[in-house]
Amino acid sequence: MTFDWGTSTLHEAKVTLLGSPSVALVLVVGTIIAAVLLMFWSLTERIPVYLHVYTVVVVILAVTTSANWISSKPRFLLPAVLLALPVARLLAPLRAAVLIPLVGVLTVATTWFGLYVTVIAKWTP
Repeated sequence: MTFDWGTSTLHEAKVTLLGSPSVALVLVVGTIIAAVLLMFWSLTERIPVYLHVYTVVVVILAVTTSANWISSKPRFLLPAVLLALPVARLLAPLRAAVLIPLVGVLTVATTWFGLYVTVIAKWTP
């Protein structure tokens, strides 16, 4: 891994979106874009500054390192759990009758993503 200010990540994302990408590559690029957007959204939350710094550093390191294998980018974003804070605060006022099916759908979607990437796209080492 090298630090290239994200040029290879942008190049891989452009090639993925403008070419004839696979579903797995589109999902990976979507994950990277969502992480960057959630990073900016999380900066609006009222949490200690050191947690903001941690989240920003994790996202920047994940995005700005070389993308020789772009499918590793979502794995680098796993420590940035604080990216979910704005979404959690948005969903907090909802009733349990709405949250339980929503969590079920999100669980099925993330399970499908993991199984698709490992079994169908064969991205396992």
